[in-house]
Amino acid sequence: MGRGMAKPYACTIVSNNYLPFARVLADSLLATHPDLEFFVLVVDRPDPAIDYSTEPFRVLFAHELAIPRFRHFAFKYSLLELNTAVKPFFLQHLHQEFGVPAVLYFDPDIKILGDLAPLFDSLERKNLLLTPHLLEPLEDDLRPSERSILLSGVYNLGFLGVRFNDQTVEFLEWWQRRLYSFCLHRVADGLFVDQRWMDLAPCLLPDVELVRDPGCNVAYWNLANRRLDHGDQGWQVNGVPLRFFHFSGLVVEDLEQVSKYQDRYKLKDRPDLKALFVEYKKDLLQAGWESLKDVPNAYGRFQNGVDVPDLARTDLWSLDSAGDRWPDPFATEEGSDTYYSWLNGKVNSDSDPGWLPRMALILWEHRPDLQSAFPAPLAADHGNFVRWLLSGESQAAGVDDRFFGDLETLDLSVDGPATEPEKHDEDPDLALLSIDAQFDPTTKPRIPRIATLIWEKRPDLQDAFQAPLGLSRTEFARWFVTFGRVEYSLPRALWHPTLQSLPLAQRAHAYAWRWLLRVRPKDIDTRGSWRDFASSG
Repeated sequence: MGRGMAKPYACTIVSNNYLPFARVLADSLLATHPDLEFFVLVVDRPDPAIDYSTEPFRVLFAHELAIPRFRHFAFKYSLLELNTAVKPFFLQHLHQEFGVPAVLYFDPDIKILGDLAPLFDSLERKNLLLTPHLLEPLEDDLRPSERSILLSGVYNLGFLGVRFNDQTVEFLEWWQRRLYSFCLHRVADGLFVDQRWMDLAPCLLPDVELVRDPGCNVAYWNLANRRLDHGDQGWQVNGVPLRFFHFSGLVVEDLEQVSKYQDRYKLKDRPDLKALFVEYKKDLLQAGWESLKDVPNAYGRFQNGVDVPDLARTDLWSLDSAGDRWPDPFATEEGSDTYYSWLNGKVNSDSDPGWLPRMALILWEHRPDLQSAFPAPLAADHGNFVRWLLSGESQAAGVDDRFFGDLETLDLSVDGPATEPEKHDEDPDLALLSIDAQFDPTTKPRIPRIATLIWEKRPDLQDAFQAPLGLSRTEFARWFVTFGRVEYSLPRALWHPTLQSLPLAQRAHAYAWRWLLRVRPKDIDTRGSWRDFASSG
């Protein structure tokens, strides 16, 4: 290494169950760089069964990073999203709290196999180091393809090098702002956790180096163009030193897959990989994989131990995106307005016994097959839907069956209340689209399902109305009954109940807009002026 960096630093991020991976990474780092200091961020609560003081690295916990409203932040993301969303906060924390001048980040499922000095030397001159997924084309139609890599990001964020200065600190703060709200695994919407944002790095930050060394970040996505060899000079790849291998998607119990994210090779097809994979599995087992692999993540459960369904995380975005109502959505204290009690709240039909816990209707909302099978879950199909919920199928769908325990007290000797679902002459599907999105028709203004379905497909609406069922509810309803209903040519049955439920002043504003549309339609631009309209009134 050059003279400018007196001591090398590296870091990774894990949950408690992934500590064995961090231990193997640490051992391989210290074997090649014994003077290195290694930091591990644990995105979990401290486990009393684990003695963190004996680890070969310095342990920090995610709640120590001073991320605003961390409990809400931790709840709204899946565990994959959360473990990546904290990355820029962690990197800046290392600089601010420990004086780290530059650092290499590695995903925990990486093993160091060669000298990293060229990378540390680059950090004396460059602000940022990135490894592209590909250095050569992929000429087959197997997975991953070039197209799938374009969707997930040009660079692999399993590795990152950062030199701290005014420019990179400003860049990290930009990345923090984006990941605070948009570290999402929604590839179809152009988002793949922290990774897609880094496509912009060479544009936003000077002195970014794209590491083209084929010995760096070898993994399933570039194996089509890289061959390994092990001899007197250690591990080589394409005739150069193999510096680190990324075991992304490894299934420890089935090495033959190579990675669960690819279908290009079986391990038997790549004898050059076999010794490396067998040795890595042995490393993991010695590091405690069997004893820790099933440790549950603290951010995967409510305080009472009930598993958090992914649907509950998703639903929180539209209800309380900033944590204004529920700063700690994990809370389950009885008698309090908690998110958990809201999910368990009983939603009633016009007559007994047609009630359901709101979580059941949220599950129904996200499952077209359930909507088809039980189109009137609070009316004619109530009994059959309850039977399905109690059958255990909901547990398979990722919803803890404790949400539905009280349903066992219902009398299912009849299929449900005598009331028939609302009929619409225009289209039978209108009944499903007009159901209240929050499953609470008493909340005003009324927001139908069709409105939130539109919101979920429109990033511009998500930016303008961040909580369409929460603090942004009235403004979103006003957009829906004006620009929204015109742009989507919605029938009156879908938007008129929302118009009637608006506060008087907002309703008057909407009527004035409708008059303007009739007399001066050119003044209305559904894809342009609605933003100004949304903030006025």
